[in-house]
Amino acid sequence: MAEKRTKLKKSMGPGSIWAVAVGSIIGWGCFIQGGLWTQRAGGPLPLFLGFLVGGLLMIVVGYSYSYMIAKFPVAGGEVAYAYKGFGRTASYICGWMLSLGYLSIVALNATALPVLASYLFPGVFNRGYLYTIAGYDVYMGEVALSLFFIVLFGIMNYRGAKSVGNLQLAMVLIMCAAVAVSVAGTVLTGSFDAANLAPAYGAGGKSFGGGFVSILALAPFLYVGFDCIPQAAEEYDFPPQKCKKLIISALIVGALIYGAMALVTDSVLPWQQVLTMKDASGAPVKWHTGAVLDLAMGRLGVGFVAIAVCMGIFTGMNGFFMTSSRLLFGMARAKMLPSAFGKIHPKHKTPINARILIGVLTMLAPFAGRVMMVWICDAGNFGCCMAYCMVSLSFLILRKKEPDMPRPYKVKHYKFVGTMAVLMSGF
Repeated sequence: MAEKRTKLKKSMGPGSIWAVAVGSIIGWGCFIQGGLWTQRAGGPLPLFLGFLVGGLLMIVVGYSYSYMIAKFPVAGGEVAYAYKGFGRTASYICGWMLSLGYLSIVALNATALPVLASYLFPGVFNRGYLYTIAGYDVYMGEVALSLFFIVLFGIMNYRGAKSVGNLQLAMVLIMCAAVAVSVAGTVLTGSFDAANLAPAYGAGGKSFGGGFVSILALAPFLYVGFDCIPQAAEEYDFPPQKCKKLIISALIVGALIYGAMALVTDSVLPWQQVLTMKDASGAPVKWHTGAVLDLAMGRLGVGFVAIAVCMGIFTGMNGFFMTSSRLLFGMARAKMLPSAFGKIHPKHKTPINARILIGVLTMLAPFAGRVMMVWICDAGNFGCCMAYCMVSLSFLILRKKEPDMPRPYKVKHYKFVGTMAVLMSGF
């Protein structure tokens, strides 16, 4: 008798899936790194264009994804797509590359909480010194803060996909509202001044083209998260063909939020002056966006952006926690992992053992220190880019290898779409 294939419950609506994508795209860096990104670009103009063009190019990659999701709506997404295009070995590599990427992002978001706490509540959590790794001091207070939220989101994910999706949607809407209030408050208080955006480009001896390319190169890393959508494809309670609109709109919203927060950071003071700000004790300001909103709106402005940062961290943890468990579940079902990781909870219908493994691994992260987690996350993001490239190649290969295969919908100029997606992710 053939072994019965375990399946996940169809319980997630389009709003929840969209929120998983947006919440995973927007992380804490959007609200912390604005001034540093402008410096990297040499001015606001190449920064904003880099965000815009990067988002548009990722939409091309997303278009390939949406086609594959509609054709193969199964948990584990990219693992199945790579298997159909390249075979088992490539699928195995793709699965582990994504696993590294997703797990590292969960861990990085968890270790971002103490960083935010150090800005908002100096000296409260950096207690109980343990050791120093790569120049980063690890404190028991900060470790405890990270562990608390790892356990909290682990419990939330344990309770089922529907509750996770509803929580994600609520947090994303709160984040978007906080961003909108921050932007509107900066304008309505008269703090916005377009003259502060000068020089628009060329600062630090960096050419316009060089600054633009330096931001464009970040696009696959900035927009990591839209690829969470295929991981939950088996749990859609709507036609999978709709995921194309969800991916495109999530990427557009992500680009707008990135651009909006960078604009706020650069427009209240001359943007180069923002990088030299000092706090009350005379020390260099570490959180430029928070300091700028403090000038524009007072502590109320800091409060709104702090809410946005918290939601960015929480949605990243929640979204990648859920999708990484589906990825491991899909790999186990494909016999690439022990069958134990394909076990589903009898009541909540979630991949219980995969979720436990992710929770245990993530709980080790705070003990490694923030610097080490940034290194690991950089490597993990590279793995995500490799997966983008493999999915895009599979999109092209299947059109040639199986021309008579039933299609979920027609893609005009599929060769151009697929080739651009391969070049974007591969380059």
